Amino acid sequence: MDAELSPGVSEEVRISSIRDPKFDLRIDRGDVTELAASISRHGLLHPIVVRPVNDKFELIAGSRRLAALRLLGWRKVPCQIAELNDQEAFEVALAENVNRKSLDPFEEAKAFEDYTARYGWGSESELAKKLGKSVTYVSRRLKLLTLPEDTQEILRRRKNPTLANEILAIEDEELKANLLTISSEIELSSREVRKIRRDFAKEEASQVWKEGDVTEEEKRQRAMKRTIQRTLVALKVAMHRLDEVIDNAEDDDWILLEILTQQRQELHSQINLINHVSKRIAGRRFL
Repeated sequence: MDAELSPGVSEEVRISSIRDPKFDLRIDRGDVTELAASISRHGLLHPIVVRPVNDKFELIAGSRRLAALRLLGWRKVPCQIAELNDQEAFEVALAENVNRKSLDPFEEAKAFEDYTARYGWGSESELAKKLGKSVTYVSRRLKLLTLPEDTQEILRRRKNPTLANEILAIEDEELKANLLTISSEIELSSREVRKIRRDFAKEEASQVWKEGDVTEEEKRQRAMKRTIQRTLVALKVAMHRLDEVIDNAEDDDWILLEILTQQRQELHSQINLINHVSKRIAGRRFL
């Protein structure tokens, strides 16, 4: 170690003596070039947090700052040094990253799952209290992990946890699956998903299949129902987006408004027609 240290002291530490964290909360640190340029101009505004381990130090919080300093070629870095056990180290790292909003929602969700389930250090409510967040905040993050992995990756790239939460709030599993597919294809917004969810909630409740073995005909009709619903979702998205264009159009541009209004009426007619066909198909095998 650089010096005889007591818990919670601030010292400059050789970067070469800092090892990677035992608990790395980040899936991807991203590009630190801009951060390095900012540190080069303004200096390091906040020290990184480490704990002594044997004859070295272990990084607790500040992985992007440390990566940026390495890029700049710094030899030493101001550190906050604390004696922490594994649980305390995890809590400090998680609290700093959550407060700084430096983790994406899926990184937070994975860290929450590790804390509550993998390591068993506390319940969702206990973790929420330690972070100064609501239990709902923690539970919503954890629910993100119930999504398929490919969907998680799509939503991570979109950086829109509200969109994921809106989709996850849908009880109809087929509608949920269709919206997840559509959202990756045409980049739905959370607002559009909310409108679609409300539209479908106002319509006829989900039909229930007769009990018993599923025949090939029933499988075919289920596949047809999924296709019809996906088409309905796409048409509703188009109509909602057209509504926004109409709302933002200038009143004196009456030609454009007339064309858009006719187009909206056509979309509405198509939705009604598909709804009618869907109900006829549903009436054959549904109760």
